[in-house]
Amino acid sequence: MSSSKELLTVLIPLKGRDEYTVRISKYLNHINTPFRVLFADGGESTYIENFFKDKDNLPDLKYDYLRYPYDKTMSNFHSKMASATMAIKTPYTLLHDNDDFFITETIQKCISFLNQNPDYNTARGKIHDFHVSRGAYGEPYITGEMYTEYRDPVDSDTVQGRLLDQCSRFHSNYHNVRRTRNVQMTYKLIEIMDFTNYRFAHQAESLLSVAWGKGTRQVEGPHLLHQASTMSVGSEHFPPQDQWIRAEYWKDDFVGMMDLCGALIHHYDNAPLLEAREIFANGYVRKLPNLKDLLMRKISLCKEQKVDNNRIHLILEAIKAHDTESTILATNNTEHSTAQEEFDLLKVFLNSRL
Repeated sequence: MSSSKELLTVLIPLKGRDEYTVRISKYLNHINTPFRVLFADGGESTYIENFFKDKDNLPDLKYDYLRYPYDKTMSNFHSKMASATMAIKTPYTLLHDNDDFFITETIQKCISFLNQNPDYNTARGKIHDFHVSRGAYGEPYITGEMYTEYRDPVDSDTVQGRLLDQCSRFHSNYHNVRRTRNVQMTYKLIEIMDFTNYRFAHQAESLLSVAWGKGTRQVEGPHLLHQASTMSVGSEHFPPQDQWIRAEYWKDDFVGMMDLCGALIHHYDNAPLLEAREIFANGYVRKLPNLKDLLMRKISLCKEQKVDNNRIHLILEAIKAHDTESTILATNNTEHSTAQEEFDLLKVFLNSRL
């Protein structure tokens, strides 16, 4: 039998939004969360650093706090994430923003699902948008479900099939429960790619989450309450899709995506490298069918760019070095509150700061 603290780490990257950082840490302490928590801080606040140094602030929370240089650039952020994931020792990881709230019962179900299905790398229940009446504190209201389409799992038996299926039926996999070994490799590869734009890095993360296994979106129950507060990543990284595709950085970052996903298809599905890059580039068009003509024009320019053989070599070497040992399976017998009980606790907590 293993406790949940030995099974899953909640990784919370930080950059500003101090009020939300204090809120989520105090809430997890309040409910005595059964999981380990790792805060990876790339912000500028000395207040947050001192808050975490004083263990009396969170006496019932099992956490680690890692201080990193300021996330001034995307390269700083990529390095932070690659480093922080390597500090995780549990077999499963949950990435989590500081303004959201996961639901323990469903996270436990995801762990159980992955234990029982070793061919799956990632699992998730339903994500609900919610609003708090006075920002960080107040009355919480669930305002809808984030994803109402494409509920079927990404379950092809080939890497090519899963990557193209992810493009066709795109959901962000950022909030999913994932196997830690593959999360670590995901961020190592993203650090190698050094994407300029966060939307590209985010899409690469979701694609990589199904590179080493299938993904389900069908775990029963509410998985996460997602609050749309101020962004820790600048809004310039998420312009309207047509503006994004026309951006100056788009070509170089998309060529990087071709190299990354092409290398994966080449390595695992034994496709010739140039053919594998072409397969991914053509399949990516499925992600934004309403912008197909614009995408095809931009992708045709990307195909003309010379292949960066040095980058391909670094990607393939990292993939080859990826740990191939059997995934650790552990019994999950920890008792926990139901989703409704946990939401009731959250309501009381958020209203306690009126």
